Amino acid sequence: MMAYEIKFIPSAQKDFQKFEGRRKILVAKQLAKLETNPFTGQHLGKKVGIDLSGYYKLYAAKKENSHHLFHSGKSHHCKKHHYW
Repeated sequence: MMAYEIKFIPSAQKDFQKFEGRRKILVAKQLAKLETNPFTGQHLGKKVGIDLSGYYKLYAAKKENSHHLFHSGKSHHCKKHHYW
């Protein structure tokens, strides 16, 4: 099984560093899933005239109290994926 490297955009890195306790654990668990399968989550496709094909959304907790993790899994050969 191929391992992927998670790479944050700078603003996401700052946000993640601010998380504490349970919130940080929940987000870290979702990020760990992405290290083995970058296509995890809800495929966004085309929304309101914007083509988001190749992008996915994950929730770190129940939808109403969650942090969204948006990521791109466009290339099977790409080892780096960006999250924000």
